[in-house]
Amino acid sequence: MKNIGKLLIATIVTVSFTGCVKDEVSPFFARTFGETAEYLVEDKIPDFSGVCVNEDGTGLYGVSNAGALYNISFDGKNLGKLPFESTKDFEGVTVDTDNKVVYMCEETEWAIYKLNADKKGVTKVIDIPVEGGVDNKGFEGIAYGKGNLYVGNQDSPTIIYTYNIAQGKVVDSMIVNHAGYISDLFYDAKDDTLWSVDADKNLATHFTLDGKVLATYDASFVTKPEGIFIDYPRGVIWFSCDGSGRLYSAEINF
Repeated sequence: MKNIGKLLIATIVTVSFTGCVKDEVSPFFARTFGETAEYLVEDKIPDFSGVCVNEDGTGLYGVSNAGALYNISFDGKNLGKLPFESTKDFEGVTVDTDNKVVYMCEETEWAIYKLNADKKGVTKVIDIPVEGGVDNKGFEGIAYGKGNLYVGNQDSPTIIYTYNIAQGKVVDSMIVNHAGYISDLFYDAKDDTLWSVDADKNLATHFTLDGKVLATYDASFVTKPEGIFIDYPRGVIWFSCDGSGRLYSAEINF
């Protein structure tokens, strides 16, 4: 175990969790998504750790923890890597839709990177020290919303940091006990909430910005779900699978 330096933050909220239950009214009851589909069966993405719609809305980005970012079509075709070389352990990808900037989180450095404008390189934005952080259980999820980047630490602790881009600093944090792992995050602009996907429990969870769980969904149709993106225009939720290298979709039914 490796202890990382302390970080002063504005607020820490601890969220209690009692586990999935049989009561279908409970937000912890594991609901099912709509019809699912599988893509990239042959042309897989190695170490496929995160997914999002690209900055032009013309396709998807798939991030690999082998240090690469891939273009994927909406019909599930691997269109190849972007032209930059990296050995970074990128685990999540998101787009600042207001400024069309692509951000990725790096697990081993507990850092945020951004894709350069020419897409031929990456630049580190910030290191975020995680108190008590453990090697290989660092930053896994990242999501953009309203000028902030929400960055999730996989485990030990399962904590989400709010990094304000304009201020250039962490402005808040929240410990979430509903997660076995925080494997990825999605910011839902429809109701100003967050979603997480959990490769440990094979669940997707919808929750408020102060941590109240709103709904839980079964994600076991994906072997190892490490990326989530809710694509309302196309009516699907995209999932990346780190275990198989494949892309999955599920119809939105909520």
